[in-house]
Amino acid sequence: MPSGFATEKETSHLLELFCSKKIEKTETRILTPSGGWLQYTPETPIEDDEWQRAEVTHPFDPKLHEQVVERFRKVIHATPKNLPDREYGPKLICEKCDGNGFYLTEKRQIKKPCSTCNETGKILEPRLGFPCTTCRFKKHCWPQAKLQFDGRKPVWVVPREIAEETLVIHPHEYTNGQEVRASAQSLLPANERQDDVELF
Repeated sequence: MPSGFATEKETSHLLELFCSKKIEKTETRILTPSGGWLQYTPETPIEDDEWQRAEVTHPFDPKLHEQVVERFRKVIHATPKNLPDREYGPKLICEKCDGNGFYLTEKRQIKKPCSTCNETGKILEPRLGFPCTTCRFKKHCWPQAKLQFDGRKPVWVVPREIAEETLVIHPHEYTNGQEVRASAQSLLPANERQDDVELF
């Protein structure tokens, strides 16, 4: 049974995904701080502090498996001159005001100008975030990024015009909103597959 892990860096939440031909439908259960398991559905949303770990079971999808393997191969065989499509990059929209240039206070809903972006709604000095900051290829993906320090914390600042012009492709979201070009993908041979499938 193929499985995978994902973590949320800021909250340390852990999600484990299981895929199998024996699974007929997608189900999610969560581990609460008290140690009990609860079944999760979109109709019963759960706050961040009400769970620590989630398990998702999903029917095995051969096409999805092929895409996962292909992404692994692109990364494993990457070289500085042959990099896969960038899937991450600096954010360009101010998160505090959602790009509006202003925000509403929580209690009285008073409209206030956003000082974080000088009321522009844009991040004036885009920074590389996780996982770019820990990636050994960041100087190849973002050669114009400059190392600076926020106190003792190292940060990589990318000139805004470069961040706007550089295409970033993510499977689930388009970081900088540019039109995504077709990415060549080679499919694996359609061999007879066992129920428990290894990535390689």
